[in-house]
Amino acid sequence: MSLQLLLLLLMRGATHSSVAISRGCGRMVSLRGRAICAPVHQRHQQTRAVCSWMPSPLAPVSTTAAAASVGGGAQSQTLPLQPHLTSSSSSSSPSPAPAQQRDSIYALATAPGRAGVAVVRLSGRAAGIAIERMTGSAQKSKTPRQAHLCRLVHPTTKEHIDDAIVLWFPGPRSFTGEDVAEFHIHGGRSIIEALFEALSELPDTRMADAGEFTKRAFFNGKIDLTEVEGLADLINAETRAQRQQALRQLNGAMSRTFEEWRRTILKSMAHVEGNIDFAETEDIEENVMQSAISAVQTLRHEIAASLNDSRRGERLRSGVSVAIVGAPNVGKSSLLNIMSQRPTAIVSATAGTTRDILEVPLDIGGYPLLLCDTAGMRDSDEEIEQEGIKRARARAHACDLRLCVFDASKLDSVDPSILQLVQPGMSLPIINKIDTVEASQLVIPPEILAAKPVFLSCKSGEGVSVLLERLTLELKQRCESETGETALITQWRHRTQLQTCVAHLDHFLEDLSDVAIAAEHLRQAVRALGQITGRVDIEEILDVIFRDFCIGK
Repeated sequence: MSLQLLLLLLMRGATHSSVAISRGCGRMVSLRGRAICAPVHQRHQQTRAVCSWMPSPLAPVSTTAAAASVGGGAQSQTLPLQPHLTSSSSSSSPSPAPAQQRDSIYALATAPGRAGVAVVRLSGRAAGIAIERMTGSAQKSKTPRQAHLCRLVHPTTKEHIDDAIVLWFPGPRSFTGEDVAEFHIHGGRSIIEALFEALSELPDTRMADAGEFTKRAFFNGKIDLTEVEGLADLINAETRAQRQQALRQLNGAMSRTFEEWRRTILKSMAHVEGNIDFAETEDIEENVMQSAISAVQTLRHEIAASLNDSRRGERLRSGVSVAIVGAPNVGKSSLLNIMSQRPTAIVSATAGTTRDILEVPLDIGGYPLLLCDTAGMRDSDEEIEQEGIKRARARAHACDLRLCVFDASKLDSVDPSILQLVQPGMSLPIINKIDTVEASQLVIPPEILAAKPVFLSCKSGEGVSVLLERLTLELKQRCESETGETALITQWRHRTQLQTCVAHLDHFLEDLSDVAIAAEHLRQAVRALGQITGRVDIEEILDVIFRDFCIGK
């Protein structure tokens, strides 16, 4: 897009195309590194269709929540994220944040229960007042991002509460972007309750709602929705691979990619809009439309490649589902107990002991695994066992990987229906009880041999280490790409919005006879990307994102 065309678009701010660009820019249109357009609040759209972007007073913003909350830690990478929330309704306000942030909020930032240390966090205008009224050395204890040992007293009764470490984070250089005070106290229940009661005496101060600290960080531009999800995933991470993926998302790797795609579509949309309004009256470059089409084609291919990732990021986040299947008494429950290293399942020589699905989350080689023990598959007249077998077959077809267990002494009479479950790439066959049969006597069906079985004995433990190595490789293939690239999509919400974006890009490329409709498809593609990071039309998904984000408030 030429600079001349860009200036024409800006000067004609009252035109439909300029208004469309202004409303479509969830953040800004960028040309050669310069921000030239940003959305305006709806109450200003009638008088100012285009406005200049000014740097947020919160920038630079740390995308590492831990570094932001402790202040003096290692320097983290920064992104000038400033969410611009626009409503689909012209009468609604752009954001509910101002009304919510009139109050100061406090909460326990560490896990509940007795501990050596508990951290209580206070965010809002009352943070500075709390330090001044509850410590005897306000001037010293309000040195930003420095820890001070202070005597905490009740602001009204002056009762001694505890001796605490006090930290002061003046806004906007804090996790929430507001003034924040942290009180590191002894973790006794009575001390925490006494501090809560004292904080409640401060003006306009209340207990925080679930996830409200993180919500305020979002509204104040400190973190976007994908980084909020990354923070939640980091808190809930149980394996090395989950932790690494969550850290990448929290540090903005996902946000940067989506924003780059978004800017590409915005630039193409500006080309198309310019062709609509100025093609007949102004000197427009001949290749403007072709440039937009070429850019959209390239971007469409890139997004489609990300969608074709076999759900690696989602599997890593929630755990790879692995089902142990096989006939009765082949050692399925014994295998579950060995892998979980505890007597999780009942082991009995009586066939049909396992009736329902038993699930155990495990960490195998740094990857999360949800291991499921199922009922033995056979013909049965018992109603309860039939239901268990039905569920076992359903889980065998729904899981990400099947561990098909066979008895080494009964390989000549394998149930054909179980043998059909052995599929290379989808199943890992296990020949159990090898301690009961001589190796020379094993007659292995070709279907099992083709899938490269693992030989083991649950009784002696022989072959278990080989099984864990094979299982680690299988999990790695399902959670990482062959090139070692990290997954971009970690939640179904991201996937559905990207699918919507690709659909609108396809509509744009399929029918360019009506350029105005084509431009609208680009605008909808921009909106879909903006909903992932929370830049446009996100009111309807905010509650879903923050509802269960309770750790650390």
